[in-house]
Amino acid sequence: AAGHYTDVGGTSCITCLSGFADTDGDAATPCAMCPAGTYTMTGAVSCHACPDGTLDDDSLASTPCVGCSSGSFSPIGSTTCTLCAAGELDDDMDPATPCVVCPAGTTSSAGVTSCTPCAAGLADLDSNPATDCTACPVGGYYSAPGSAACTQCDADWVDSDSDSSTPCTPC
Repeated sequence: AAGHYTDVGGTSCITCLSGFADTDGDAATPCAMCPAGTYTMTGAVSCHACPDGTLDDDSLASTPCVGCSSGSFSPIGSTTCTLCAAGELDDDMDPATPCVVCPAGTTSSAGVTSCTPCAAGLADLDSNPATDCTACPVGGYYSAPGSAACTQCDADWVDSDSDSSTPCTPC
């Protein structure tokens, strides 16, 4: 029967153990060991890949796959969870879905579920959310929180306090 085997001259059918499967459907051949990144129950006829968002943390197909934490991602059949890289986030807090790039004007470290907006006076000048925000030049420039660029004061406006985190003021 499927999920079982017996040796020549055997007196009973042997059920495939957890972690093994009767992949060829031939009861005359031993059950095959399932590879890392999969799991099976007793009497299995196929090896099941760990679903997206889970991993085979012990590389034993006889134990269940376990969930990855938020701030990481794992595709089907994984043996590891991959942290979202610096400049990326796990926006839906679902390790089954890939990480996404943080928007302009923000930054993030690895393994996070949110991006941090650049503070007032700082901007994402290199358009790379994996790097720190850069200070805007003092004297005639301003940036609001979450800026991707420093804004020069318009004509008839000045940076009266020489602080790029505060708005320009009229003359």
